[in-house]
Amino acid sequence: MTQLRIHRINSGSLFRHGCLLGVTLAAIPSLVCGLSLLWTSRAVQRWVEGWEVLPVSILGQDVARIDLVRALGLERLVGALQSISATSALVFLVSVACMAIVAGLVLAVTGLMLGLVYNGLASLTGGIVVEASARPARSRRADPE
Repeated sequence: MTQLRIHRINSGSLFRHGCLLGVTLAAIPSLVCGLSLLWTSRAVQRWVEGWEVLPVSILGQDVARIDLVRALGLERLVGALQSISATSALVFLVSVACMAIVAGLVLAVTGLMLGLVYNGLASLTGGIVVEASARPARSRRADPE
């Protein structure tokens, strides 16, 4: 058994791998969040737009029509929901990619900070000792000739 001591972790390597890992891990949740936002905004838009013209009837006769969207001041909400629902696929994919990149950067910075803390502690304490042994070589089959 060979003992190896880890004295220092390379910060650049740690940052690159943390960012790549973060983007990879955040891609699917970002896609799910984006699709959920689109689905929810379309559902809420249809629901609120159903309030635009509410007939008031007495004994089967329409007496008045009430526009609850205007009465409740929800025009800006309807406009925002319409703009979200009309988002193109390119804008959607770019926003999902941006969410994944931001998550990747957060993980990279977190990993970098942990690496710097480890490097500081390792300089004081000597670092982590890992026991390792060589893997046995795989035997090669003789080619039948």
